[in-house]
Amino acid sequence: MKNCEDYRPLIAGLLDGELDGAQTEDLNRHMVQCAACREEYDSQLEAAQLLDRASFQEPTDEALTKL
Repeated sequence: MKNCEDYRPLIAGLLDGELDGAQTEDLNRHMVQCAACREEYDSQLEAAQLLDRASFQEPTDEALTKL
């Protein structure tokens, strides 16, 4: 039987859409019963959403030339 240490690395894969159907179902089933992994998922989801909203301004050609 898997434990949280087995599931935690899969959380990022779930958020990135990298898990197959069986892995997704297995992880979701675990998170229904495990508050700690749900909290980890929520934390990583929040961080991912913040990063998605972060803006990045491309440097100008002049700035790149100076570098």
